[in-house]
Amino acid sequence: FAPFAALTGYEEMVDESGRLTDEKPVLSEDEAFELNQTLKFLIDSTERHFVELVYFVPDLFKRGGSCKTKSGVVRRIDEVIGEIIFEDREVIRFDDLVKIMMVE
Repeated sequence: FAPFAALTGYEEMVDESGRLTDEKPVLSEDEAFELNQTLKFLIDSTERHFVELVYFVPDLFKRGGSCKTKSGVVRRIDEVIGEIIFEDREVIRFDDLVKIMMVE
């Protein structure tokens, strides 16, 4: 006997409403300057660099999202589209960047 069988999807809805998201971080003037300087260095460089970057991923269902970290070798930077392409083919948009750290 399942008295709540008619409430199919109710548990998922409750779980979704309780899931928290964060707002996209707002960079200070200094943080934005540092991010732009590092990005410019990567664009101008003829070598491939190993970087660790923090980027914002918008949530598909709710307002906000979360910050993720990606480490890897930058394969190419597309200035026209505004994307960083890694050797593993993962793509991060400039607009989503929060921080870039050069890793030696």
